[in-house]
Amino acid sequence: MAQFINFKPTDYFNTVTYTGTASGGSWQAVTGVGFQPNMTWIKSRSNTSWNAICDSVRGVDASPSCKAVYSNESSAEQTNSVEYMDGYQSDGFTVGENGSFGLNGYTYVSWCWKMGTSSGLSGGDITPTGYSIDTTACQGVYAYTGTGSNATIAHGLGKAPSLVLVKCRSDTESWAVYNSTPGYNAGATTQGGNLDLTLNDSNARTTSSTMWNDTNATSTYITLGTNDQTNGSGKTYIMYVFCDVPGYSMNGQYRGTGNNDGPIIYTGFEPAYIMVKNRDSGGPSNYGWTMYSNKFGMKEYTSRGDGNELVEMLMADQTDGDEVGEAVDFYSTGFKWRGNGARTNQSSASFMFQAFAKNPIVGKSNNPGTAR
Repeated sequence: MAQFINFKPTDYFNTVTYTGTASGGSWQAVTGVGFQPNMTWIKSRSNTSWNAICDSVRGVDASPSCKAVYSNESSAEQTNSVEYMDGYQSDGFTVGENGSFGLNGYTYVSWCWKMGTSSGLSGGDITPTGYSIDTTACQGVYAYTGTGSNATIAHGLGKAPSLVLVKCRSDTESWAVYNSTPGYNAGATTQGGNLDLTLNDSNARTTSSTMWNDTNATSTYITLGTNDQTNGSGKTYIMYVFCDVPGYSMNGQYRGTGNNDGPIIYTGFEPAYIMVKNRDSGGPSNYGWTMYSNKFGMKEYTSRGDGNELVEMLMADQTDGDEVGEAVDFYSTGFKWRGNGARTNQSSASFMFQAFAKNPIVGKSNNPGTAR
């Protein structure tokens, strides 16, 4: 059925592409976001670089420092006062000459999220040292210090999160990924027993009861175990939290068919961005975290005449620039794979995905129309 929301998706999530101009200590203003971001994920499309994630909670001013974590790295938070980022503005952000941000001649994409509320949150065993949330788009950023004991954090979003990304800031630890969609095998429905994933590598899901204490997130709390990836004693962390909002965002699952004419995944909106991970297989780079955007990589598939085929993608766990990957069509109600690669459509494999909307309203039937 159609999904309706009372706001524009681009009020809370938007993508900008740009060419770097920073050099010799200069800064570059990137505009066109449409709002002041609270979280940015930046990747060079043209050159090898790390996937840089910054946010307003940890701070992005060059004085005293800009702080970044990287989705393809387990290393601790990196700080640089002259080359990374020099603040968020009302319509974008300012970047420096680092290759992951705005180096002269490199081309970039930045995925941007708006939160903004930073007071009024209460409850839970761990009190965030800083946070920025939005209860309309149901997304948030939280900084906290681990206790080493099973604990809860109040998120304030009003509904159960479906995707949580956690990175230790103070030590070398892999990213922890919580995804609420149940698996197709093993019979487990709690997170620690079935769906632990790592953002900075292409590994398949593993079993660890200490990551989320085998407890699903609720409309009030996220539960952490004792694992150093999420809650080591005295270690500092940054957490990115997303809930499903019909017509705006969806964190879901599907099963691969292995066919070139692959499955249609229904979201209830026309995607602007998707990130996909094969949960059953891993190891080589061809099983990693694959990201597509409607702002680049589009090629009209005139021989078929019924879709816009996206063929360029980036990898969250890799440093490579754009590469030609498995083709996907973005429709008014979801997306459809046009290949059988292991990253997106391996036969019988279980996949998870994150999607954000370009347009939320679809027709009265669930049949996808062409997104143009």
